[in-house]
Amino acid sequence: MGTFFFWVAWSLIVCWVLKTFYVVPKDAYIRRLRRAALGINIAVLILFFLPWVPTTGQTGFALIWNGNVLVLLAAGAILVSAGLFLYVSPLLNKLGTVAEAVAIPIFFAAMIQLQPKTFTLTFGFISPMVAALLLMGNFVITLLLWHQLQLKEKAPHT
Repeated sequence: MGTFFFWVAWSLIVCWVLKTFYVVPKDAYIRRLRRAALGINIAVLILFFLPWVPTTGQTGFALIWNGNVLVLLAAGAILVSAGLFLYVSPLLNKLGTVAEAVAIPIFFAAMIQLQPKTFTLTFGFISPMVAALLLMGNFVITLLLWHQLQLKEKAPHT
């Protein structure tokens, strides 16, 4: 029964998001989506300060400092994406979406490399999981932004 309610709620949310952001281009929507994408990327970068590896307690930045290339690449792609969303330029925002798309598989590869075994998830070590969920949600936001930018380009100028 819980699964049924989840899918009903999820379907309603998806319908609202698509109705709101997918059909009509609006500058306000573009601005909100760009700011949301930037904010989520900043939140993910903040999660790099928290412990990531249960066995050693290393943070994301400690992993970068110790030479973990995948974590460095993921952080770099997220930082580039966030930087590109600072600008109002449609081209830079689309490049930010591409950087976001690059960051996600690299981030997951880093997590698989760092935590190849099953372990008990505790509150102190959920930051990489939260970051992964935020990245996936943010990718949907950036795709909606990309679509809004395309709609705006196709709309007749008045």
